[in-house]
Formats: sequence, C-alpha cells, structure tokens
Amino acid sequence: MNGASLSLELPLRTGTAGLGELFAFLGPVDDSGALRCLDALSLRSGASNDFCIGFAGPDAILTRVPIPDEAGGMDLEIAPGLTLIPAPLAGLHAFLRGHDARVDHLGVNLSHLALSQRNWTVLIENLARRFAVYRLQLEADNEIVIVLFEDGAALELVYDRASCRSSFHACLAVTAERAEVERVFAFPSGGYKVGDEAFFRSVALPVASCFPCYVDIAFADGKMMPWRAIVKAMGKRIAG
Repeated sequence: MNGASLSLELPLRTGTAGLGELFAFLGPVDDSGALRCLDALSLRSGASNDFCIGFAGPDAILTRVPIPDEAGGMDLEIAPGLTLIPAPLAGLHAFLRGHDARVDHLGVNLSHLALSQRNWTVLIENLARRFAVYRLQLEADNEIVIVLFEDGAALELVYDRASCRSSFHACLAVTAERAEVERVFAFPSGGYKVGDEAFFRSVALPVASCFPCYVDIAFADGKMMPWRAIVKAMGKRIAG
C-alpha cells in the first residue's frame, strides 16, 4: 500500500448528532475533525450534499457522488424492501460496548443513479493503483469490490444497480448470539437485508438525510468469514 490512506466524507446533515456521536463505536474524532476508524481509513463529516472518497495527502484523487437533498421522516430505507426506524444511539452504543464490538468492515453502496458506470470504473482503477483491491465473482446485478487493508479489515464498495439511494454502513462483530441481537433490535429498529440473514442484522442510525447510515451487527454464531478467506475464495485481484 506504500503508506496510502483513504478518506471518506459523509453528507450527514443530522441536525442532532455529529460524526463523533453517531460513530462513537468506531473511535474518537481527532483535532482535524476526522475519525480514524481503521489504520488506513478515516471518516469526515462533509460540508456539501456529496459523498466523497479520496486519498489522504497531497496527491488526493477525489470522487464526488451527489446525494439528493430531499425532505423525509426518521424512517430510513437502507436497502430495497427494508425500511427501519433508527434505534436510540445510547442503547446501541451501550450494547456494542457490552459485547466487545470490533470493526469487520466499512461499506458504501453507490447508486447507479448518482454515479455513472464510467466514473465507477475510474474510481476502482485509481484505488487499485494504491491498494489491494478485489472484485467478488458473484452472480448478482450489483458489482462488489473489496479494498483489503494490511490489518485484515476491509472497505466494501458496491455499485448498486437496484437502489435509488447511496448509503454507508459499518459492520461490527460482537460476542452476542443471533437470538440476543434480534431481541434487542427487534423490527422496526432492526431487520435483515435479503441474503444477510445468516450473517448480520442491520440497525439504522438517526441520520436526517437521503444518505442512509446503518450498522450491520455480525452475531457470534453467524457464518461470517475473514476477508482474506473471502477474497481468496471468490475474489479476483484488480491490477493496479
């Protein structure tokens, strides 16, 4: 990776909670206003309605994805067919602290309505020049690309051809088993995206924006594999 570092800028527009409060489970915000959640990746709260991804440092290459500024309630459609009402932050944070939550990966779904296929391809090519980047070989409409960091954590980027909205999530592995996660985060504060039932349960964060943010809670008795095993089994390295 040659010391490269990524920065994600989120258009949060929460009105009630800032970056540090929303994502307290990922770490503290530093003096520069960034939240360093992985060794090679940090989050920032954006000043515009765009989601941005770039390389930290003087050679930054930035991709901007416009997020529509639409009025809406507190219910969030985090995936087609799954709309949740955010869980109280205090209770979510207490649960994660009490069950030794650790970051498995961060993920961004980029809607095809906001990002062209060409710009998506350019983004992935730029990432592959600096990081270990894999395209998952899956029979699916969406394209899934994994940026694998040296510590085994990952950034999942999805070119989403199904959803009209882009979104951000953090996947956290916990010591609680599935039954307890379902009990604490019963619908409508928690639910399963199609295909995720064996791995993690989604819980929405209170973000007053058309850029939904949520947590995927990977329960201890689930079937999550380490990312190195995943990309070995079903990934193809993208040449940089």
